[in-house]
Order: sequence, then structure tokens, then C-alpha cells
Amino acid sequence: MGETALKQALQKAFCVLKQVMDEFSTTNNDCQPVIMSLVNILEQYECCQCISIDDIPFNTVCPDLKEHLQYKIVAEIEVRIQSLQTNLDKFKDYHSKVSQQYHNLIKVYKTYWSTDLNIDIMTKTPALYPSLSEMVEWLNTAEKLLFQIYQSKKFIIDELVTNTNITSENLVSQWTVDDHIITSKFKDYLCYLTYFMEEKI
Repeated sequence: MGETALKQALQKAFCVLKQVMDEFSTTNNDCQPVIMSLVNILEQYECCQCISIDDIPFNTVCPDLKEHLQYKIVAEIEVRIQSLQTNLDKFKDYHSKVSQQYHNLIKVYKTYWSTDLNIDIMTKTPALYPSLSEMVEWLNTAEKLLFQIYQSKKFIIDELVTNTNITSENLVSQWTVDDHIITSKFKDYLCYLTYFMEEKI
């Protein structure tokens, strides 16, 4: 009974992970034009910062021209940061969904571990898919990766808000630094679990 209950919970958990993976990719794609637009605007802001007021034509006619340009550019940056913030909430939700499934698994395991889920059952490796313990570990890894991605992107947005460390040159690499790891690892997990997900339990 305990093994059946855990397998059912695992199937549900990895169904959720597949859905999260699809949504994660969509949200990432939605972020790309915003990021590229931010790169362009940050370049403008950085150029504006470097310009001396004496180098600006008509500076005697419009002495506050540099400040006015900076104000307009900052306003554009803030609009795009708000768009990223909306997507950040989605990344947080993806982590929450997988985290909830992991905690459900642990709850099932704790319910049956002393009677039906001994170490032999948990580590038994069928011919067509991984052991129960390995699948639980995979979901734990997925949960941790999603939390790491959320925190990483939150940090970047916070840095953009305070105008420190993030530049036009490093924004893209910073934003996408771990995305390929998640995509690749989740695809591998779901590929290895094809037969398990199709099993009637």
C-alpha cells in the first residue's frame, strides 16, 4: 500500500514538473525581448553618464538637458523592470508548485516508511525506470534548482532597481546563467521516467 501511494504521488509530482517546465520555457521566452530592450536602454544610460555637460551641443540653451535625458531613460528602465517583476512572480510560483509536490512526497513517505517503505523497496531499481529513492531525490533537486533560479533573477531585478553591478554588458549572461541547466536536467528526468509515467498504478 505504501509503495503504491508513493508511486501515485511521484506520478502526480512529475506531471506537475512537466507542466512547470513548459510554463518556465514560455515565461523565459517572454522575458527575452524585455531583457534585450533593457540592454539597449542601459547602454543609453551608461553613455549619458559618461558625457560631460560641456560636450552637449546647445548646453547653454538647455543646461539641464543631461538630467532630463537621464530622467527619461530611468523611466523607461523602470517600465521594463516592472515587466520583469511580473514574470518573476511566475518563477516564484513555479518553485512553489514543485516544492508543494516534494513536501507531499515526504508526507507519504513518513506515513509508510516504518511499515511498507523499507530501504529495499526504496532502492529497488526496476528494468525500465529509476528507484523510488532516486525519483524522490530528483524532485528535491528540481525544487532546489527552481528556488535558485528565482533567487538569482530576483537579485538581478533588485540590482537593477538600485542601479548597481548590472550593466548592459552583463545583463543577458546574468539573467540566463542557469536556465539551460534547468531545461536540460528536467528534460532528462522526464525522458528517464517515460515508462514510469505510463504505468497504471
